Amino acid sequence: MKRLAVAVLGIVVVSGGLVFRASRAKPGPGPVHGPPASSLSQPLKVGEEFSAATAALVNEGQHPARVERVRLLGVTGPIDLLGVRTRHEPDPSGDFLGLFGFPPPGYTTAPLKQDPVVPVPTERAEDGSPLQQLQILIGLRPTAAGVARYRAVEVTYSVRGHRHRRVLENAVYLCATTSPEVNPADPCPTKESEGRFDDRAVDVTEILKG
Repeated sequence: MKRLAVAVLGIVVVSGGLVFRASRAKPGPGPVHGPPASSLSQPLKVGEEFSAATAALVNEGQHPARVERVRLLGVTGPIDLLGVRTRHEPDPSGDFLGLFGFPPPGYTTAPLKQDPVVPVPTERAEDGSPLQQLQILIGLRPTAAGVARYRAVEVTYSVRGHRHRRVLENAVYLCATTSPEVNPADPCPTKESEGRFDDRAVDVTEILKG
């Protein structure tokens, strides 16, 4: 699944129960920006680990940027937060928006503290968009049946000593069940949970998978 394919207003991608919706990106502070506003929903079993990877950072400045902190906004429902990892794109192993496992098997990732740099792009696509990105992977594990979710990812980064903060409106819904099998026909998210989030923010920068 290619990330360039989801930059169109209102697109919906469905694959293996995962649903991804994207809208037009909004400008924000500093030279680093992220993908269009979106929502990703994934049915799964309670206790299964999942890597949400809808937030990728692009540097339109002249100097590398360093990610200092990642917070999840609107954290709601029964969920363990397993931390944050990064990977660089493009990657020969391919692109993804969400995968089971944290870190996802078959992909090269690193803890944020070990690989926090958003590089200045050296290559661009035909439409002029940068190819080099730093993908942010959020580790999640639902702990009870229901819809665990968060509304946005807040990234604090610095460029040559100047600190910036950007909020990426990339919501994630994990619809967890205790049933032996996941029913892909079940609505995810539910009408009761879609667009509804607690006023809770969690810093995942220092969290290590436990």
